[in-house]
Amino acid sequence: MDGYDARPAAVKNFLAYTLQRLGLDHIDIYRPARLDPAVPIEDTIGAIGDMVKAGCIRHIGLSEVGPETIRRAAAVHPISDLQIEYSLISRGIEDAILPACRELSIGITAYAVLARGLISGHWRKDASAPGDFRAHTPRFQAENADKNLALVEALRIIANVKGTSVAQIAIAWVAAQGDDIVRWWVPAAARNWMKRWARSKFR
Repeated sequence: MDGYDARPAAVKNFLAYTLQRLGLDHIDIYRPARLDPAVPIEDTIGAIGDMVKAGCIRHIGLSEVGPETIRRAAAVHPISDLQIEYSLISRGIEDAILPACRELSIGITAYAVLARGLISGHWRKDASAPGDFRAHTPRFQAENADKNLALVEALRIIANVKGTSVAQIAIAWVAAQGDDIVRWWVPAAARNWMKRWARSKFR
C-alpha cells in the first residue's frame, strides 16, 4: 500500500511495534502522521481510542488536517493537540483551523516556526546545498524568495531595536499567540523563558 496507512488494524500494529522498539508500556501522545484519504478519520481515531482504553496511549493527537476533520475526530474521542506548521509567514491556520481547535480545547504543536530556516535571519539564496529540498518549495524560489528575504530584513530592523536576533523575534511571535500553542522543538526551560521574553517584548 502506498502512502499513509491509517486502517484500524494497521494503526494498532504500528503502535505495538513502536512500544516494543522503545521498550515502553505506553506512549504519552500518539497521532497519525497524515490523513489517509482511504480511511474515515472516525475509524482511525476509534482504533487509537481503543488503545487509550487499553492503557497503551495517554492522549490522541492529529497532524496536518483541516477543521472538518478535526471536528469529526473530536466527536469520536477527545483530541489533545494538532501538529501543524505555523510561523510569521505561514499563518493559514488562523482562518479556520486555529478557531476550531480553540473551540474544542485542542492545543497546537507548531512546527517550522522559522519557516524551515527562511526567517531565521541566516538563510541566503546562494547558500543552498545540492539536494536541499527547500529549493523545490515555492517560498524559496525566484521572486518569492526575494520578497520573503525583504520581509526578513524588515524583521531584522525590529530585532535590532529589541536587541535580539531575527530568529528570536520569529519564535517569540509564535509564543505570544497563545498559551495553547507549543513550539515542539523548544525545551521546557527555554519555552518558559521565551514566554516571559515574549510578554515583555510584545506588550
